[in-house]
Amino acid sequence: MKQRNCWSLVGSSPAAELIRNFVRVNSRLSAPVLLSGEAGVGKDRIARLIHQGSLLRAQPFQVVDCSELFSDELGVELFGCSDPSLKKPGILRELRGGTCYLARCEEIAPSIQVRLREYIEPGCSRLVFSSSIDMASFMRAGLFDRKLFDTFSGSLLAIGSLRKRQEDLGPLVDYYATAAPRGAAALFSPDALEALGSYPWPGNHRELEGEVNRLLKSVRGEIGVDHLSPRIANFWLGGRQDPAVMRVSRQLEECIEESRVLTRLDSVFGNLLLAENKWGDGAVNPGAEVAGDGS
Repeated sequence: MKQRNCWSLVGSSPAAELIRNFVRVNSRLSAPVLLSGEAGVGKDRIARLIHQGSLLRAQPFQVVDCSELFSDELGVELFGCSDPSLKKPGILRELRGGTCYLARCEEIAPSIQVRLREYIEPGCSRLVFSSSIDMASFMRAGLFDRKLFDTFSGSLLAIGSLRKRQEDLGPLVDYYATAAPRGAAALFSPDALEALGSYPWPGNHRELEGEVNRLLKSVRGEIGVDHLSPRIANFWLGGRQDPAVMRVSRQLEECIEESRVLTRLDSVFGNLLLAENKWGDGAVNPGAEVAGDGS
């Protein structure tokens, strides 16, 4: 796979390499997969990458948000209805070996969990689960079927947040800018790029992509710090990234370090500094007379 195919394949960090390897390996397999991570890290995109890399990529890819359906509704959605008058076969049958992406799988009712576990067998449609919580802890608390968890426990990817991929932020900004309609003409100032790279991005890729797209639509010419969203620009300035702030900060640090050194000297050698700022043995007691031969 080439890096330009998807943001998740961009970058050289260990987190980016982990995603690449996971997609590469699990695209060749048919076992269920669990993707976990914060909102916005791109679990749905990684699920699509796994499907697109499989031998059944020509079959459908269906997304089901388990939090939006009641238990009986989710059961009908996945497995169909036994009432012939309704003529609803269910997504898992309609996929014909494709992939069913079950988002927010912690919301699946216990009865549906059991049916899913019984459904999984060679040749069935691929199941990709995702959640923003720790499903292992959820299972140990008795809130998720242990046997169903065991089916994907060997193919589990914990997707790190964007703030843990700081070294990839530059390439990611370039990727989103290039992928946008007028991205080829986009030009970020060095300060703007540094500000984007220093921000922790609580919304992860979704937030970063939205910010880059907003800038490309609203700014003509070079994109500077003053064009960034206030929360990003203020974080950068408050984080001492502004050159003037950094200069004052360095001066303060030098003064503090000098004070520490002088305090340490005083504590070890005694009071070496006098009001006249003189050093040496002769300055210790300037009022004392020097002994000599006369008087």
